Amino acid sequence: MNFGAEKSSGDVLYFLHADSEPPISLVEDIQKSIDQGYIAGCYRLAFNPEHSLLKLYAWFTRFDVDLFRFGDQSLFVKKEGFEDVKGFDEDLKVMEDQKIISDVKKYGKFKIMDDCVVTSSRKYLKVGVVKLQLIFTIIVISYYLGVSQKVMSHFYSKQL
Repeated sequence: MNFGAEKSSGDVLYFLHADSEPPISLVEDIQKSIDQGYIAGCYRLAFNPEHSLLKLYAWFTRFDVDLFRFGDQSLFVKKEGFEDVKGFDEDLKVMEDQKIISDVKKYGKFKIMDDCVVTSSRKYLKVGVVKLQLIFTIIVISYYLGVSQKVMSHFYSKQL
């Protein structure tokens, strides 16, 4: 991702997972946020196909709490801010999205946009909604407790 950002000629970068779809108002939403003084932001989350528990998980993405910020929500960031934080930490195999969002917030305002990016629920439905959310919860807790990337990556791959 850093390589692509480095080659980019634009003033704003946008990162989106391959299995996610942004709203059609993407460009306008980002421009409005930049005009309001935000240096970065993301969308709330929705899943397709829908599932009642995933709706609940997605509901929490409206709150500005780093624990609820993940790459599935996409990320826009002014290139200057991205460069200030030295981009994504390439030593991280997991939780790189949490780290960059936390880092960017130290440099300026972060916007959670009102609309949703829609991401595939395929992995949740394959692994099990509760099981996958539990796996993600364990990884998040492990990250904040300082567990090594090697251990977290191994745990994640072993569970899937």
